Amino acid sequence: MYNHHMLCKNATDRAIYNWKHDIWSNDLISPEVFRTNASQSFPSPDSMLFDPSQNRRVAFEFKPPTESKRGILTGLGQTLVYLENASLAYLVAPSHVEGYAIGDFMESVFVNNIYGNLPIGLILYNDDEAKDVEIRVDISPELQITSKGSATSEGRFWAKHSDLPLHGLWLLLDVAYGANNMHDKKAEVKKVFTDKYYFPPAHQTTLDIIPTEIRKHDGSFLLHMNKIKNALKKAVDDGLKTEEDALAELVEKGSPGIADNRTDKTLRAWFPFFIQMNLWDDHCNLTEDGYELHKYGKIHGPNSETFKFYFAKLLLINGKHLELIIEVEKLTRNKDFTSTDDAITSLRSTLIRSGQFRENPNRSAEEDASFHSTKFLKYERIIWGWLGFIPKGRDDVQYIAEKGFNFDWERITNILLYE
Repeated sequence: MYNHHMLCKNATDRAIYNWKHDIWSNDLISPEVFRTNASQSFPSPDSMLFDPSQNRRVAFEFKPPTESKRGILTGLGQTLVYLENASLAYLVAPSHVEGYAIGDFMESVFVNNIYGNLPIGLILYNDDEAKDVEIRVDISPELQITSKGSATSEGRFWAKHSDLPLHGLWLLLDVAYGANNMHDKKAEVKKVFTDKYYFPPAHQTTLDIIPTEIRKHDGSFLLHMNKIKNALKKAVDDGLKTEEDALAELVEKGSPGIADNRTDKTLRAWFPFFIQMNLWDDHCNLTEDGYELHKYGKIHGPNSETFKFYFAKLLLINGKHLELIIEVEKLTRNKDFTSTDDAITSLRSTLIRSGQFRENPNRSAEEDASFHSTKFLKYERIIWGWLGFIPKGRDDVQYIAEKGFNFDWERITNILLYE
């Protein structure tokens, strides 16, 4: 399965390169195109690109060299479904399968039935690594193409991990597993999780710091609202606020259902990760992978090695962190970087130039400079450390000057082979 993902990445990378360097026509897709995250909830394309100059999402359905002729035909139907969420779609397929010139056959199908009628194109590749790609039948520029997407989109093809403890992740899965509000299940999951674990009523009636029940990776308990409580307590001690007013402000800043509060901000950062990991859909209904991960946590415990191992495999494959890790190693291995900061800065710049990553375009130049120097891949490297992909701890342990990041490929391979 993971070989499928890597071949798809090869084809996607080359397609982006061709559009960016004017090797392919830019009538439909501009050189500004970049790769973004493809939602793992149904329908889920293998890759998703975004062209900010025209507000167009571009979906790829990739078929490996081992695909059957029937599978290639099925892929055409899948590209049609992707048009629900994308402006354009491409079927990416091998030119030959089972000794048959399926590319020539599909070209005939596209020319006679698709071209000029639907915004779907055909890309073929002629090698086992899916790098030698060509557009055999492009999309007609005469079609009326709808804009689908947002020019403010971040370009990040991997699942964005925002410092969510694995125990907290399992508790959210458990709440979603037991939720029965079919009208607004997402709201119920937020409320139950917050009231029971994250900011329960007992935490809202005191300025004392009370740990949550959520265990962090290091075994300590997650704190929530501690900075806000400390600031409010100081204001009370300094005579600037009454305790009654301070508690009212605490509730306003932390209770669910109140716009722009700290709790909702955190959950808004956490929830997309579940969709990108294919653990639940847009309405918090568990997927098959979500049910399996929940079951592992229920049987073995969410802090067990077994749970961590299964989660790690989903992160590598569903979350596309294997693709990211391979990219990180390729771009930093045996280079003349003397520090982790140098390596990360160069990596970020290269990913942006190649269309693999784009920061939030609303961030100012000053904010962007501060952000990339301290935070790029910060949380990814934290979770990689706790999962054993790289050593935990200091930068000089994770990164070896002039050699590269110290990935444990034996462990990563064992996780990928785990059944």
